[in-house]
Amino acid sequence: MQVLRKSVGAALAVLWFAPSAVAQGDARGNALVAQFLAAYAKTSSFSAHLDVVTREGREESHMALKLVYARPQNIALTVLDAKEFPAANGTTVTWLGAARARVSTHFYGVPLAVTLPVKDNRICNLRGYSVQEVSLATEIPMLQDPSTHVKYVGPATIAGRAAECIEARGPKLLRGIERELIWLDRTTRFPLLREMYEAGHVVYRMAFAEYEFNPHLPAALFAAF
Repeated sequence: MQVLRKSVGAALAVLWFAPSAVAQGDARGNALVAQFLAAYAKTSSFSAHLDVVTREGREESHMALKLVYARPQNIALTVLDAKEFPAANGTTVTWLGAARARVSTHFYGVPLAVTLPVKDNRICNLRGYSVQEVSLATEIPMLQDPSTHVKYVGPATIAGRAAECIEARGPKLLRGIERELIWLDRTTRFPLLREMYEAGHVVYRMAFAEYEFNPHLPAALFAAF
């Protein structure tokens, strides 16, 4: 289980919240935030592939994951490739937005499933952030908070897709983070890339690809535990 601390917890980062007022900032930045929130509000479920990099001091972790999300606040993340911790490959973490997460994995071929508190350090990331802290449970309220300043940065191309970038600054960012950049797909308005900075350096990076909207989901995927 200890390998999960530096791997699975780094990537639990997507939850749905209803749109409301957005933070202060320039008009273009606020308009993009509103479109971002509206896109989530109109989506009942989606899946995506994630590439996540987390840095703390001289340590760094890299992960590839499959994300499945469904309303109201359900997430399943499967580790496809944990480069520094291959024992975590195949592990699935399921979070229903409550105080505990379910971890399903294999140990020498034997299937195992346990539930853990969301703040258990074995499923916190390399920087010690919990599931709740790195999810949109924190991101969306941060963007909506009056103390957050949102600025339009400009257009970009991310993995071949047209995007627009916004910057967020303020006291509601994760501890130690001075600013966050978010690249939103110009067509879907879903994130293509998130970067968080500390002392001018990227310490958390999440790239999204291969979105599938409203896929068929097996009933057991988000069964209560």
